Amino acid sequence: MIAIRDRDFGDDDEREHRAYVVGDVLGVVRIGGGGGIGTREIEHAHATPWHRLKHAVSGDDEVVALDGDAEATLFVLTRETSEPCAGGDSGALGVRALRVDRKTGSETAVSLAQPDCASVPGPFWIGAPGATPAASVVAWAHRKAKRPATAAPIDGLVYRVLASDRSTPLTMATIDVQAEALVDAGCDDTGCFAAALVRGANADGPEPIVVLRYPE
Repeated sequence: MIAIRDRDFGDDDEREHRAYVVGDVLGVVRIGGGGGIGTREIEHAHATPWHRLKHAVSGDDEVVALDGDAEATLFVLTRETSEPCAGGDSGALGVRALRVDRKTGSETAVSLAQPDCASVPGPFWIGAPGATPAASVVAWAHRKAKRPATAAPIDGLVYRVLASDRSTPLTMATIDVQAEALVDAGCDDTGCFAAALVRGANADGPEPIVVLRYPE
């Protein structure tokens, strides 16, 4: 079946589209050139009508993560400030989330991190710990904008916990870790996990991989 038809959106050309899976349901998200967001779900070859969101994505926004669970669809967006940071050509990145309830369609926008020229956030991912019903976790790698040449590029994992019954994040925390790379390792009933390729004691030897569990 056809999931997206451009003619359903008139003259609003597609900017990008994303998809996610919740059980047997395929969620489809279309973002138009004008910033309008349309969502629909497909289950057993049946597609719901397009739902147009009240919130829009501006030309300055970048969708860096998108996923869904039984409760909601969650967007993570970054936006660069118009003023460049001192000594650079680009501005700091602010991070926010848009949560859309899958049953009611209600939309909640939440700031996750204010722009900070001292740090560079990313990459980003979304998790859903089974022990915290109706909650989602947004996590990302934290990098210092300026660091010694011998320092690891990543110095922490930052996460925010959001719940369906609150308009503000429940938790913001950072796990300190000196790592070359940091990737999502999924969630289960005990929490969410990330795998970190940490700096070894011997620069010429193999670098160990450690598992970080969150939220704490």
